[in-house]
Amino acid sequence: MITPSEKFLALNDFMELENALANLVEQIREQEYQREKIAGALKRLKAVPTNSLELPAGEIVDDKLFKAVARDELQNLSAIGVDSSIITKQFHGLDLMIVRPIAVRFSYEHGCLFDAEYFPSEMPSPKLIPFLDPMDAYELEVTTNAERQLAELKIAYQTLCNGGADLLLLDGSILPQYVDRLSFNIKFFDIYRKLLDAFSSLYQACEERVTLLAGVIKDSRSKRLIDLLGRKILPEISSSNFLSSDDLAVISKNLDILERSKDVVFLNHILNVGERSFAFKYSDSLTSSPTLKEIEALSSKIFAFYIKTAPFDYPFRVEFIDFADNPQKTADRVASLIYALSSHHDAFGLPSVLIEADTCARLNEEDLDIVQDSIMDRLGPSMIMDLRRDRRPF
Repeated sequence: MITPSEKFLALNDFMELENALANLVEQIREQEYQREKIAGALKRLKAVPTNSLELPAGEIVDDKLFKAVARDELQNLSAIGVDSSIITKQFHGLDLMIVRPIAVRFSYEHGCLFDAEYFPSEMPSPKLIPFLDPMDAYELEVTTNAERQLAELKIAYQTLCNGGADLLLLDGSILPQYVDRLSFNIKFFDIYRKLLDAFSSLYQACEERVTLLAGVIKDSRSKRLIDLLGRKILPEISSSNFLSSDDLAVISKNLDILERSKDVVFLNHILNVGERSFAFKYSDSLTSSPTLKEIEALSSKIFAFYIKTAPFDYPFRVEFIDFADNPQKTADRVASLIYALSSHHDAFGLPSVLIEADTCARLNEEDLDIVQDSIMDRLGPSMIMDLRRDRRPF
């Protein structure tokens, strides 16, 4: 039975939580108000040509800061989307990972989808990757993510070589991830080299087949564009006549919220549906990006932009390689295709070919349970035991 004093303490705890929630809501409202204010001023820069600003050569490659995207008509076009799913589980003396990579090729004629192909199949069996050597949680995370990216690159390369495509979309970055973690640990050397070789092969295949290669980062937490705005663009704007004194005062007063915002959150206040940001270099120098050091020959050809394709969804980041030495033209073409492939749902504006790949690749816990049960049937339940947190008897 709950005593009156216990009821009083519970009520105090509830009121404390309610106060914390009320404060949080108020902070969110205030931040969004500040973002809306500064975005309202910056929206007036959409028509400003970038060549009228003294910006670093090659770092911002578009003629405008924000621009409308022409939706491609999808005439006789094919696009490949690549994604995968992984599930891992730790045991005493063994770690298991299953991965299911898949590539989907959509072919269009006269603006309509007329064919869909799946590689290696529409619902392939997952691949089992065991880790018999002991690894801590950090090492396991790095290794499994590298194995996942390697599996995606392999199926992307095989699919591209088996029929080609006009556009190849990766779910995620078009650059090797975790390079700074992989390259400094001898345990990761083998997977590290395989990952770099796989990227190199895919880059070469895309260039030889004149295939646009792009990566869609669904939930980017990058601040690269915000950094460019704060360090390079706004100082130029402040010394020009493109904005009124009132707009400049608004920007100055709310500059702190700009610096505390992620790219996608802030751009959601600026971009309308069917608009993208300026394209910019992935990084301003090799020293600031360990990833680019590994592909130095292509480092000057890798760019990114943000695009908004649906009214009730955030913009997302797109990375691409400019094989044609014309980054603005390449950005326009990639954006045009992605916009056409992503305009099917008001609240989920990702390319349909990537959505299909994600759906087909998806794994669930039962898939790994089947593998675990099969191993235990062969060895006996005492040979491989779950961690204690996974086998509580009560």
